[in-house]
Amino acid sequence: MRKFFLLLSVFLIFSLLISGCAPKKDTTPPQVTITNPQDGQTVSGTVIIRATASDNVGVSKVEFYIDGTKVGEDTSSPYEYSWNTTEVNDGEHTILVIAYGNGGKIGGTSITVVVKNLIPGTLKWKFNTNGSIYTSPAISKDGTIYIGSNGRFIYAINPDGTLKWKFEGEFSSHSIISSPAVGQDGCIYIGSPDYHIYAIIPYGSLKWKYKTGSYVESSPAIGSDGTIYIGSDDGYLYAITSEGILKWKYYFGSPISSSPVIDWDGTIYVGCDNGDLYALRSDGFFKWRYTTNWKISSSSAIGPDRTIYVGSWDGCLYAIKPDGSLKWRLYLNSSVKYSSPVIDSGGTIYVGCDDGTLYAINSDGTLKWKFKTNGSIWSTPAVGFDGIIYMGSNDGYLYAINPDGTLNWKYYIPYGVKSSPAIGPDGTIYVGGGDGYLYAIASTSKGLNSSSWPKFHRDNQNSGR
Repeated sequence: MRKFFLLLSVFLIFSLLISGCAPKKDTTPPQVTITNPQDGQTVSGTVIIRATASDNVGVSKVEFYIDGTKVGEDTSSPYEYSWNTTEVNDGEHTILVIAYGNGGKIGGTSITVVVKNLIPGTLKWKFNTNGSIYTSPAISKDGTIYIGSNGRFIYAINPDGTLKWKFEGEFSSHSIISSPAVGQDGCIYIGSPDYHIYAIIPYGSLKWKYKTGSYVESSPAIGSDGTIYIGSDDGYLYAITSEGILKWKYYFGSPISSSPVIDWDGTIYVGCDNGDLYALRSDGFFKWRYTTNWKISSSSAIGPDRTIYVGSWDGCLYAIKPDGSLKWRLYLNSSVKYSSPVIDSGGTIYVGCDDGTLYAINSDGTLKWKFKTNGSIWSTPAVGFDGIIYMGSNDGYLYAINPDGTLNWKYYIPYGVKSSPAIGPDGTIYVGGGDGYLYAIASTSKGLNSSSWPKFHRDNQNSGR
């Protein structure tokens, strides 16, 4: 009998445990409230969407939707999503938040907000480098902006305009002319007036440096295998591995201030102060050269049909076939000194001249239109996703020019704009000024034009490839 009661007690305890662990019946959907932003609120920039969610048996996850498209989810309270409003057009947008209960019920709520971001052509922020800026900024995949200046530092700047780090090399009193390039591993490569080529890791410390025989004004191009190609005033084009080891160098007999570019087959094109455009194989062997009538100090652009476009101090823009023969040339009435040609998705070529004129040229070499500024143009244009062309002038303005050649807006920057602009994916235009500031200016262009060569050295990393 005692054994019977013991078994009965065990059974009753087990039954109680089972009944206690049975899932509660879920009868109501989760309750959801959006606590930020408020319904009807006007928002801009990056907004934190914050919501509370409760359910009688718990919440498994919360999903966030913008205008019916899922943009993110969160599985723990507080439930949040960081929304970059510059990725949508200004106007009304619906935020929908849906919560999933552990019992299978679903609940949600929505609000409407008004997106109103900065007016195109207005300043978002500026960063003081304490030295005139001649270089084109590079933008890494994580949004960090890199720029060199005459202030003896290479700067890494966060997208909100705050300093990430700065690197001081053994720079001389001469200005940094070379623009930084970002490799696939995130390392930053740049030439220096102290005769060196620097490799800087993304955290701001030196990886290596390689000494050439003279000033390095040329900007590096980065091959698909990570090789860095860069010219020096000592007359050599250098090919250096990503670990800082010399692969080869080719002597041109004249300073190289032009920045090399790389074709899809690995061919390197680079101009020389003797007026020649050279084509070299990726192993350093000579392919051909084309002679213009004066110095080549700007970089080239490569079209979708592999035509090479290059300007010369002789006042001409040249279109050269991949075999080194002339396709056409167009006289522009003024020297093409430091502004490099770029190309839009329709095949139009844009280049600035020393007389202050931006030329738009059809792919057959005929003039499409020209836009006059009041100062020489050393800045290389950048073409936005919407076709707007951005370009600096020594008259002190950054210009936004419509695809038909009319002015969209302009922004004044003291002491001229020799720097070549870059365009962030959110439409921010980054450009350096003669006053030593890096400027971040709002625009409608959400990134670069979908063409073969929309800006200096082709992409925002300045790869030149």
